[in-house]
Amino acid sequence: MPAARRHWLKTVAALLATAPLAACGFRLRGSPRPGGQVEELGTVFVEAPPGSEVAGPLRQQLRLREASLAADAASADLRIELLEERPGRRALAIDNSGKVDEYELSLLLRYRIVRRGEEPGEPAELRQARSYRFEQSQVLGADAEAEVLRVELREALAASLVLQLSRL
Repeated sequence: MPAARRHWLKTVAALLATAPLAACGFRLRGSPRPGGQVEELGTVFVEAPPGSEVAGPLRQQLRLREASLAADAASADLRIELLEERPGRRALAIDNSGKVDEYELSLLLRYRIVRRGEEPGEPAELRQARSYRFEQSQVLGADAEAEVLRVELREALAASLVLQLSRL
């Protein structure tokens, strides 16, 4: 079979496979566009306790989406209060000798969104978790992987919170 005909048949097969998806209204969700709807919220102030590890990535996510960050809470239209960051680690898998084979790292974020002139609402929570294999013979590598995952958890929570803001 000639190459041109084979290419043509693959193209037709791909179109026929995707046609039912288009007909039912399916579309890919994608990721939020930079600038999404966050700029419509006005100026935003991030209030966080000292040592907060999510505040930095949250401010970065807000800047990426072209939000206007306020220098202080008094001048902000919207205040994001980061109330609590609770890291966690639990064993997911244990081998025959009773040693941990896999861990799950998690990070829980309690926050509250306060609009200027309104009473503070109830705190909300976001949680992210990642798992990793723990090799007893490669403890340093496993520790490095765990630290990379912790950074990823903070960034994922910040992105999730910005996505929540774009839904306001």
